[in-house]
Amino acid sequence: MAEPQDRPVPDPAQILATISQAVVVLDPAGFIVSWNPGAEQLFGWSAADAIGRHGRNLVLPAELDQNSDQIVAEMFSGRVCSGALTTVHKDSSTLRVGFTGSPVLDGSGALTASVFVMVGQHATVAPLLENCREAVLVVGGDGLIQFASPSVTLHFDWQPDELVRTSLLLLVHPEDQARARAMGRHCVEAGAPHQQELRVHGRNGQWRWANVSVTNLLDDPGVRALVVHLHDVTDRRAAAERLRHLNEHDAVTGLPNRAAILARIQDGSPDRASAGALLLVKLDQDELRKVGLGHAGDDEVQRTVALRLAASLGSSDSCGSAGPGEFLVLAESVPSAEGAAALADRLQLVLARGIPVAGTLCTPVVSIGFTLLVGRRRGPELLAEATTAMQTAHRAGPGRCARFGELLHPQEDHAQLQRLAQALREDELVVHYQPVLTLADRRVVAVEALVRWQHPEHGLLPAGAFLEAAEQTDLINDLGEFVLRRACTQVAAWAGPPLTLAVNISGRQLADSGLADTIDRILAETGLAPGRLVLEITETAVLQDLSTARQTLARCRARGIRVSIDDFGTGFAGYQYLRELPVDEIKIDRSFTAGLAADGLDAAIVSGIIHLAHRLGVRTTAEGIETEEQARLLTELGCDQGQGFLWSGAQPGGMPPVLR
Repeated sequence: MAEPQDRPVPDPAQILATISQAVVVLDPAGFIVSWNPGAEQLFGWSAADAIGRHGRNLVLPAELDQNSDQIVAEMFSGRVCSGALTTVHKDSSTLRVGFTGSPVLDGSGALTASVFVMVGQHATVAPLLENCREAVLVVGGDGLIQFASPSVTLHFDWQPDELVRTSLLLLVHPEDQARARAMGRHCVEAGAPHQQELRVHGRNGQWRWANVSVTNLLDDPGVRALVVHLHDVTDRRAAAERLRHLNEHDAVTGLPNRAAILARIQDGSPDRASAGALLLVKLDQDELRKVGLGHAGDDEVQRTVALRLAASLGSSDSCGSAGPGEFLVLAESVPSAEGAAALADRLQLVLARGIPVAGTLCTPVVSIGFTLLVGRRRGPELLAEATTAMQTAHRAGPGRCARFGELLHPQEDHAQLQRLAQALREDELVVHYQPVLTLADRRVVAVEALVRWQHPEHGLLPAGAFLEAAEQTDLINDLGEFVLRRACTQVAAWAGPPLTLAVNISGRQLADSGLADTIDRILAETGLAPGRLVLEITETAVLQDLSTARQTLARCRARGIRVSIDDFGTGFAGYQYLRELPVDEIKIDRSFTAGLAADGLDAAIVSGIIHLAHRLGVRTTAEGIETEEQARLLTELGCDQGQGFLWSGAQPGGMPPVLR
């Protein structure tokens, strides 16, 4: 075996000949002393032509690059360097190359040579474009395509050679060509990359959306063109459109949701005078539940009502969903209040037709309230007025209509109050209980007391059918005391783990300075511990007499009774009351729960309410939970408790409520 010193030493020229890249060796003065075959192929000069010549004159002409003097100085500095510069080919064409230079030093550190490895643009840029997943076009200053990457076939079905020497604008949709020209001018004048989304014509005749990015390399001597990247965004735009549709439409009926209808009001004509009205149509959910259709059946009824509404309106009118069982009609075609009333009557007739569902003929019962647009564009204000009118119609009985600002048959209201007082004396009023669960582990920890009227003729009536009328008179004080005493008696007698009892307190009750004494007396009589009682109040109730309300609630809390703000988030001053009133809990209104899964705005509001409440040490309870998705989202947002038909409606009070 040969000793290491006996092995043959390879010839450096042979080593350089095996390297595919261009390798050029210069002496300290800059003259070429070695020129491999890779250099011959890159520059076109043979080794015999190149060796002995100065590198600056052969491949580094100073006039071709403003920075060439600086680059050349760096190359001959005796340090490792790299960069890119413009060179010249034997046929006088220019060529952009990248280079890396390394010095060769003797034992004393003196420079003896410089070795440069050079790679031409054809060996670096083209392979990148060949393998780029995006479609890439190189476009000359005349607007003609000079090069197309293979990816144009994948995205737009074109073969690259079909596009070469064609105008870029021919690929752009006619409606987008003005923007495309403006983008090109901006890119050329500003010298900065620019991008827009444009429609691009595919060879198969389809238009596809592309994010078009243009980079100006017209001043680069090695390129002298615009480089255009086409990123296909058709699927992304389609997905965004589907998401936008979901965010703006009700999941059950497919109608535009409340936010979308309010946006249409805001975007409407500012010249509205007496024409146009906003109608709120409410489906009596309690009547539906009596039929016992279940969630699927209820959804089918709502879809049919939505279809009938849409088919009954003029071309300039629109309808949408305001929440479960509620529909908004933006009727801009009605000429007057009389026209709006006539439309409401016509809708009552259309919607009252029976709907066959699962072998049962269901006859919808709706209440309609409306208000005139009268030149205004504030959607929330109009919606509040339509809601008030709808509630007036609902109080008057099934299948009624009402206009905002008008009393609906006050003589009937008076007769109803007299009949309600009789019902209270004759023990026709009963109390039902809806369970409240912890969302984290689904344990029943409380119940809400809800009054019902066991009417001898009309059957079991919900509180909405009679309570608001009672709240206009002192009859509500007697009714409220009855509910409080009956509920405390019942809950105190239940066996099992002690449940908290929530009782609604009206504005008139809260304005009564003797309320705290009444509660003390009832708790003593029934034996219910004060810590198990929660008084639920609304913003409207507090507004009747804020000073008295503050004093009464403070006295109750001093006894261990807790306070909850009901329907939180629907008023204008709810957050202020968190500062001014002794509050232990807030109940998130069911309107936010209903829109939670489909409306990003409702989710943001609920998240904000929960975060604020927890910062203040206040518990949160969500009302109106009807689906597992709503329960899951509320749990993820950190809500503490919930109640709704997902688990149970209000049940008679013979024993603690049983979950479904």
